[in-house]
Amino acid sequence: MPRPNGAETGERRLQIVLGILLIGLTAFTFVAFFTPYVRLAVVNERLDLIINTGATLAAGAIAALAWARYRVTAESRAFYRSAAFLTLASVNAGVMAALASDRGGELGFSLDNPGPLPVISFVLARFVAAALLLIGGLAAVRHTSMSRGVAVLLVTTPAILTLTLLAILRRSELVSPLSAEALRQLQQVPGEPLSLSGLSAGLLGVQLVIGAMFLGAAWLSYRSTLQQQRPADVYLAIGFILAAFSQVHYAVNPGSYAALVTTGDLLRVSFYGVLLLGVIVQSRNDAREIEDANAELRLLRDAEVNRALLEERGRLAREMHDGLAQDLWYARLKQGRLAQLVQGEEEKALAQDVMDAIDSGISDARQTVMAMRAGSTDAPLLEIVERYAEDFGDRFALDVRYESSGEPPELPARVQAEVLRIVQEALNNVRKHADATVVRVSAATGDGSLRIDVSDNGRGFAPEQPTGGFGLHSMRERAELIGAVLRVESAARDGTSVSLDLPMSGASR
Repeated sequence: MPRPNGAETGERRLQIVLGILLIGLTAFTFVAFFTPYVRLAVVNERLDLIINTGATLAAGAIAALAWARYRVTAESRAFYRSAAFLTLASVNAGVMAALASDRGGELGFSLDNPGPLPVISFVLARFVAAALLLIGGLAAVRHTSMSRGVAVLLVTTPAILTLTLLAILRRSELVSPLSAEALRQLQQVPGEPLSLSGLSAGLLGVQLVIGAMFLGAAWLSYRSTLQQQRPADVYLAIGFILAAFSQVHYAVNPGSYAALVTTGDLLRVSFYGVLLLGVIVQSRNDAREIEDANAELRLLRDAEVNRALLEERGRLAREMHDGLAQDLWYARLKQGRLAQLVQGEEEKALAQDVMDAIDSGISDARQTVMAMRAGSTDAPLLEIVERYAEDFGDRFALDVRYESSGEPPELPARVQAEVLRIVQEALNNVRKHADATVVRVSAATGDGSLRIDVSDNGRGFAPEQPTGGFGLHSMRERAELIGAVLRVESAARDGTSVSLDLPMSGASR
């Protein structure tokens, strides 16, 4: 399947950015190593303290945020990233605690008497972290998840094992991975790169493996970016490349000794800064996804409420049709037979009144059933109004003329039912009070509103005078309920016009 042009453009841009970063860092490394005018390190105790403190806090923050994400998503990559940065934060905190307790010289962290433990602790912590990040990258590409059952214990295991191993090594007779010549050079001219002859092959090999693991993690983050379109993974790829080159600089000029600040430390700070920026971007994306999910949940909730309302309206319509309406028809039949047995004029008039009342009840029940069915169907409102107007004219022998213009509006079931009930009540008033022969029903949509007019050529009335019924009051209440405006215009012997104006923006209430 061909990829969208936007995705291809984004991939090319990402490749360009990562390519420029690799070329730039490679050029910077060559210039730093082979140009005599560039210093690789400076001795500055305050700056070293600031960098180590910032790195420790950043590693701890990233570990905590990754753990929080894992607790929500159960993503394996978040678990491994949390374990990796917890290891780095723990070792950094342990080193800072040793320096703060004035035990730095005893442990070999002083440039006056450099020992093997600083180099070993730094290399070991970075090796464990790089391995975990590489595993996390593989988990991201494979979309694996992890059970939360024993995660609290497992996430701390790498940090605990690393600190335990360092504690054991501290009590052992360690052989320095740096030769005596390299240690003297580090003391006398710390700003120059160490000669390769002063570095052990084992140390260089481990450093290269760590750098390769960081580059592997960067490559997996790049692939994850293309697969899942997660902007935060872009920052991870950039950060891991910075970490790989930081390891290269550290191999040539170890910066783990107190007060010694190297180019590797600057790259390490950049590494943490880029990752924190990625965390911020990911947090914003997560917040946006949560907002979108909440909006979707609200829509689903409204749809579910609307579905339940439709089902209930349909059920009530069936109950009324099969119950009350049938009972009224049965009563009408019995009343018709009873009226045939009545002899007196007064009794016949009373029987006719009862028949008229039953007919009115049947008509009202029929209208109610139609309104409920209208509220429980997906048919357009104007189609339902037209069908009802035609049925009304047929049942009561009136000339009902219907016309409509504009696009059919899309209204919620509740609003649609209330509009139909208003139209029904307006037509009922025509039948009961107007003594009309012609009724016009018109519906029009436009300018963001729906307007329905019901007018007749009946005898009319004075709207300001009380009519003694609840029809108009009920219509106004229904109109107010859906945010519409109801107007009634009438005059004696000049017919009546009922107008309903419904803003479409308020029809969702």
